[in-house]
Amino acid sequence: MADPWISLRSYYPPDDKSKFYSHLTSFGEEVHCWKAHHRETLETHMIKAIRQSQIAQIDEEREKFYKIKMVVKGNDNLMQLFELICPEGGDWLFYVMEYCEGGDLGYHLKQRNGKGLPEDKCLHIMSNIFKGLLWLHNKDAVHLDLKPPNIFLLKDGTTKIGDYGELKLNYLITTITTIGTPPYWAPEMVSSKKEDKKKRGPKSDIYSAGVILCQLFTGDPTICVRGIGNRKCPSNIPSKYWKAVLRATERDPEERFDSITDFAKELGLGGYDDKSNKHYQS
Repeated sequence: MADPWISLRSYYPPDDKSKFYSHLTSFGEEVHCWKAHHRETLETHMIKAIRQSQIAQIDEEREKFYKIKMVVKGNDNLMQLFELICPEGGDWLFYVMEYCEGGDLGYHLKQRNGKGLPEDKCLHIMSNIFKGLLWLHNKDAVHLDLKPPNIFLLKDGTTKIGDYGELKLNYLITTITTIGTPPYWAPEMVSSKKEDKKKRGPKSDIYSAGVILCQLFTGDPTICVRGIGNRKCPSNIPSKYWKAVLRATERDPEERFDSITDFAKELGLGGYDDKSNKHYQS
């Protein structure tokens, strides 16, 4: 198969330089990603290439991409999407999205070798995550794969949720099989029981956010997970925040916070508006 960047170059006619992305930097170990300039807008974007053979239906993937683009549009804590390039007869799909120069949260946490972050930093990151999730939930969307590698940073400290590969619109998620990433996935997401599948939704995102809160403070995302960790309050997280972690990561969604707003309030964070709690009913 051709090099994906060569495939992208061939998508545009040679005389059409206005919509050509100039290659700057390659990055990513498991996927092909580039930092690139759009020659017309002069904006810096990230381009991610995925083999077309990995996508079951290209037309459905394109439709979903542009629906999600409209859902996340306008929110400062959600990575923005621009275009999906599908060269006919090519081997690759190219996802053009916002470039976050600070990298992903997973990388930064890994560099700390198991040490947590200061309290103010933890709360700042969680506040940004909450704002992104609340926007999604108010638009009848759920992320379903919330984890540090899917959370991105800007140099000014802004945190953005990205990677919408598992995002579902209109909560139509009762027919899916196992998705997500352990230990961040909620129990109902890996259960085959019909009654558990009906509980999948925004509270599944709340569970994942609870695990991330645990990891931000302690450096370990597993100690709050039933069956893995002992769920006892570690010395490197204040008990009031550990209480919030435990409630967010309850096995039964009905025992978790009723909404992102309630979760935020428990951490002493405000400024959120659910509009309606109807989305959080189990």
